[in-house]
Amino acid sequence: GLGHEFLRHVERAGVLIHLVEPMPMDGTDPCENYHAIREELVQYNPQLGERPELAVVTKAELPGADEVRDKLAGQVNRRVLLISVDGLAPWVLAQVRTPFLDRLAAEGMRLTRHYSGSTVCAPSRCVLMTGKHTGRCSVRGNGPALMPDADVTVAEVLKGAGYATGFVGKWHLSHRPGRDAQGPLEMRLRPEHQGFDLNIGGCHFGGPPSYFEPYRISNIRPRRDGDYLPERLADECIDFVKANKNRPFFLCWW
Repeated sequence: GLGHEFLRHVERAGVLIHLVEPMPMDGTDPCENYHAIREELVQYNPQLGERPELAVVTKAELPGADEVRDKLAGQVNRRVLLISVDGLAPWVLAQVRTPFLDRLAAEGMRLTRHYSGSTVCAPSRCVLMTGKHTGRCSVRGNGPALMPDADVTVAEVLKGAGYATGFVGKWHLSHRPGRDAQGPLEMRLRPEHQGFDLNIGGCHFGGPPSYFEPYRISNIRPRRDGDYLPERLADECIDFVKANKNRPFFLCWW
């Protein structure tokens, strides 16, 4: 269920993908198979061993799949912090000093051909979440945006690979008016229903009602009147990183 488009999107980013069968037909250990295949790849091309890796346990419904995922998570320990900033264009960077972003770029991975999927935020977010081409993604414009639950997100894939997943900030992909006996329909399309263990602030809003507490955003719990929203979200990200420092994680700060 990963989809060829998503795999191509990840491969273009330079990520080495391992699909791990939790119950091999020959009865061998799936984690040992992963390491054996990886060693063969590195012997074939040493540069492959330097690429970031994504190990995905397939057929998650099989008995023992969760145990294989957890075991691999302890062996393939990757951490991903994805920060999305609207309007951070080259001409802006030329006028504003960004020493912390510069340090992140120097110490992390730089994707120099990682272009935005659209000129406006909602479809570009959908492209980033699903790996689909702009012309085939579910969200085409920046009006009321709806990414259906059927879309497979990168968070769902990484969660299946044993990652802790967190979303903090602006989602803007769950606009669905109406309600039924279970409550508002919009709430079922938020990040926590698209592969994220944690969701702080993600809803259909295209912008916050207020940048100072009270924010009037239902999934940001009250803390202190007058708190500044960007600082509050930064604190939430720090808490997530500290809580998951000993396991692989995927954190979106949008």
